[in-house]
Amino acid sequence: MSLIDIPNKIDEIEENEVYKNKWLIEIDEGFKRNVDMLSEDLKKKLYIWCMRFFWRNYVPLTAKIPSWYERKIKVERVLYDAREKNIHFMHLPFNTLPENKRWIMGCQCDYCKDYGKKGRLGRIYLESEYKQLLQDPLHFHKKMPLSESSDWNNLESIQGVKYFNPFFDSKYEDIIIQAVRENRPIYFMEISLDSLDFTFEIE
Repeated sequence: MSLIDIPNKIDEIEENEVYKNKWLIEIDEGFKRNVDMLSEDLKKKLYIWCMRFFWRNYVPLTAKIPSWYERKIKVERVLYDAREKNIHFMHLPFNTLPENKRWIMGCQCDYCKDYGKKGRLGRIYLESEYKQLLQDPLHFHKKMPLSESSDWNNLESIQGVKYFNPFFDSKYEDIIIQAVRENRPIYFMEISLDSLDFTFEIE
């Protein structure tokens, strides 16, 4: 054995000792002596009997509920409620501290809903933002941080899942979307098959 191989050999011995200690089980010497006195057939039957009891109570790690699963369910619930209530992804409790929040048009979190209600300047700012969005459909996207892996700045995803409506609960919101959201009936009065135009009435 060369001097180069000695450190590797020492590491191997230490690793084997760690492995042995990891699986070391202390067995009562009296119990071990009594078992050794049994015949081979009885030892085998005792082994089978003990293993049956072991496998009845043992749950393999792959069959257990992961430790992160409960948290995952809570996060998915928060995301679902955010889409239903039109709360922007940036204002979810695990994304932004309350003191760091800034008003986002259409967001229905407590901060954004109360924004602009107390002062005249706040109402003027809100009105100007909505008017800019009417003139420039990309105005909202320009104000939001860019994202390549999320559809939260869009009204709908590619799959048609509703995400965020910046006109939500404002006087500029689409009347059909608002009627559907408020569960109000829509009555179609006339449909033109030539131009695919239709007239409707909302209660």
